[in-house]
Parts: sequence; structure tokens; C-alpha cells
Amino acid sequence: MIYGFALSSPDGLIYRRNSNHVGRLHDRSVNKFTLEPIEREWNQLQYVCHELRNETRTLGMRHNDVYFKNFAETAMFIRSLPASMCQYLRTVHVLDGSLGNGKLGHRHEVSHGLQTVREFCVDYPHITVRAHDPALKLDEHSILHALLLMPQLIRGRAETPRRVMTAPGAYDTLAQALRSISFTVALTAAASLFPENLRLCLHPEFDEAQLRKTIANSKLLTNFIRGAVKGGINEFVETATAVYEEGF
Repeated sequence: MIYGFALSSPDGLIYRRNSNHVGRLHDRSVNKFTLEPIEREWNQLQYVCHELRNETRTLGMRHNDVYFKNFAETAMFIRSLPASMCQYLRTVHVLDGSLGNGKLGHRHEVSHGLQTVREFCVDYPHITVRAHDPALKLDEHSILHALLLMPQLIRGRAETPRRVMTAPGAYDTLAQALRSISFTVALTAAASLFPENLRLCLHPEFDEAQLRKTIANSKLLTNFIRGAVKGGINEFVETATAVYEEGF
């Protein structure tokens, strides 16, 4: 209990490698006065004695979200971690969670390390991996894609968008139109292999205020919501918020 309190960081831990390419978990917090990252290795108690090192070895993963730069570093950490310790991870964030190279709609190669992370998610279904893809944005077209098309592309589910649409066939018509716009076949092929606990998320995180601002400034979204969403803007925002926060 005391160790858990002492070794918890509200902002989580981030994996960094030093000049000798040795990886360590660091406190991800920032100095509240300078706003600079706190360059401090997490768990200084481990250097007091062997007993404390053994007692606190897994507590960082038990009590904190763990962040990685990209899939390659995530895979490197996973491969270095004994199976007996992997089980203690709870939520992993991949800050550059791009599925592959190139722009959205033009990806050709799957990101290095992604296959290892997929396999890890299959082996440890209780752990959530949130891949924050910089290609996902809160602009008007991306919002429509995210709410109406991506749940079907990635998970094969369309219950949420169908529920909020006013007419039974409205979703199918719009989804077909969205498919014809520059969306990505590569995304479908890669993401359809995602285990349920590997979620594609916004980078850095979802912001409801930004979503409402985008809707207010977009005639496309405003007209769509007025004509096709049962509960209007509030219903659309509530649904979109749930989708974004869970991840795709």
C-alpha cells in the first residue's frame, strides 16, 4: 500500500534508453514551475538495497500507465521483460502509434514492432495497448470517418453509428460514400487483425472541447448532425466521445 502510493505517478512512466542503449522507466511528470520534463528514473528505492529492489520490482507497472516512443521501443521492452513480469502491466501507450509509413491512405509498410505488440496483446488480453496515431485528427472529415466508418473497418461493428442515425439505410449510404473518399485499404488490412485490447487512439488524447469547436466551425458536420443524427449535437458528441475515449 505504502509502496504503491510512493511509486505512483499521475502522468505515468515513460521508457527511455540512455547513451549505452540501456532502457529504464522514467517519471513522465513535468516540473510545475518550469514545465520541463522531470529527468528522473522512476523507483529510486531500488538502489537502496537488494531487498527493496526485489520488493518494488513490479510496482511501477502495477500502479502506472507506461508510455513508449513507438512500436519498435514497445516491442524491445516486451522482449526484454520476463513473462512472469509482463502480467503486471495494465495500460501501455504508444505515443507514435502509426500503423505504417506514409500518409493516411498511402501506407505501404507495417510499423516495425507492431507484429510483436499484436502477439503480446493476444497473450495478455487483460492488458490494454493504446496506439496514438498522429494521422488521426479532429477535423471534419476525420470525425465522420472515426465515428461512422472506422469501428466497422477495424472491429467489424457498426452498432454505434447505426444507433444514432435517423434512417435505417442512412448509415450504409454514408459509409459507402466515405469509403470512396481517400480512405485506406492498408488501414483496413492492418487494423482488422487488431486484438480487442489493441486500440487505435488520437494523438495525444481526445479533447471534447476541441470536438465541439470543430463541429461549430464546420458546415459539413453541422448539416450532417441536423439531418441525420437522432439526438442532435449533444447525442453526436456523447457518442463520439465514447468512441474516441475507448479507442478504435
